[in-house]
Amino acid sequence: SDSIYPIPYFFNKDAKDVYKKSFNQLWKQWISEIKAKYKKEIQLIKSKGLSKTKGISNKYASSTIPRWDNNGENLYYIISSPRTYTKLMKYNAEKNKSTELDKVHFPSSITIAKNGTLFLTDIEYYRNYNAYSDIFIYNNKYKQITSRLRSKYIDISHQTNKVVYTVFN
Repeated sequence: SDSIYPIPYFFNKDAKDVYKKSFNQLWKQWISEIKAKYKKEIQLIKSKGLSKTKGISNKYASSTIPRWDNNGENLYYIISSPRTYTKLMKYNAEKNKSTELDKVHFPSSITIAKNGTLFLTDIEYYRNYNAYSDIFIYNNKYKQITSRLRSKYIDISHQTNKVVYTVFN
């Protein structure tokens, strides 16, 4: 039917006219079929043994660009959600504890120097309408060290302690 209903969710009438079932019924049927179809595959995967995993961040947030420090003791990552600001986080594996380090904008890359200083490429707004991706450091405080650079990815050589980054136009 090409009619438009003034009350939301009246589209189930069209489904019943065409399929003889509501969209809700069709959805439940599809879920049931998918579960039956993949049940054997799930059992096969489980029989081979599952890897043990552990969530370390908020399940309602996105966690991105994880990086271990040089001795594998701390994991640094970015967490963001629609409910709060974006944060630089540190997870200590031995203590099984995540700590918020500082607010960030929207980093695209992290690297860690031998001394533990973090280098990040992050968005910075210039004159309220231009967004640039600059280089920031974190060493107990988040600080911008370039201006209007348009950097994207960053890394550091542990032999020479030199930082390299890409720039886009």
